Amino acid sequence: DTYFEQNAVGISAQVEFRDVRDYLYSRSGWQYGYQGEFGEPAIGADQHYTRHEFFYRRYFLLSARPHTNIDVQAKLGLSSGEIFTSEEYAYALGGNKSLRGFDKTSFVGDAYVLLNLQYLQPLFGYKAFRGVVFLDAGNAYPSNAELHLGDIKWDVGVGLRVRVKSLVKIDLRVDAAYAPETGEWTYFAGTKELF
Repeated sequence: DTYFEQNAVGISAQVEFRDVRDYLYSRSGWQYGYQGEFGEPAIGADQHYTRHEFFYRRYFLLSARPHTNIDVQAKLGLSSGEIFTSEEYAYALGGNKSLRGFDKTSFVGDAYVLLNLQYLQPLFGYKAFRGVVFLDAGNAYPSNAELHLGDIKWDVGVGLRVRVKSLVKIDLRVDAAYAPETGEWTYFAGTKELF
C-alpha cells in the first residue's frame, strides 16, 4: 500500500439563509446556503485546493393534517486540487446522513449530488410519534467535469421518529432503507433528523 501525507490547511466560509418555523413536532419554511473551504500554501497547506457545498432544504407543512410534513433536501458538492487523490477523495456518500440504503462511504469522489425526500405524519394519534417514508438519490463522481446525472444511485425506506421534549427536543430516529441496486436492507438508529 502507498500512503500520502499532506497538510490540508484551509480557511472555511459559510453563508446561510434560514426561515424555518419549529412547531415542536413538525417544521415549515426553507433554508439554503453555501459552505466553502480554501487551502493555500501561503497559510500552511501543501497544495492549493477548494471545496464548495451548496444546499437547499424545504419543509412543507400540510395544514389539513396537523404535524404532517413533506421535507426536501438538495445538495451539490464540487472540489478542486491535487490534494484530493484516489486515496483521499473530497466527498463520500452512503450511511445514515446521505444515501441510507448503502453502507457508509459506498460512493466517493471529488464531486457529488444528493436529493432526500421524506413524508412524515403522526401515528396512532400521537404527535410526538411520527412515521416516515423516504427516497434518497445521488452519487459521487471522480471530478467536477465527470458529474453525470444519468448515473444516480437511489434507495427507499420507512422509519419512525420520536420527539423527546424532556431531553432538549431530541428526535429519536430509526430507519430501514432498501437499495434496489444491491437488493439489501440497511438499518440505522440515531438521535438527530437527517436534515
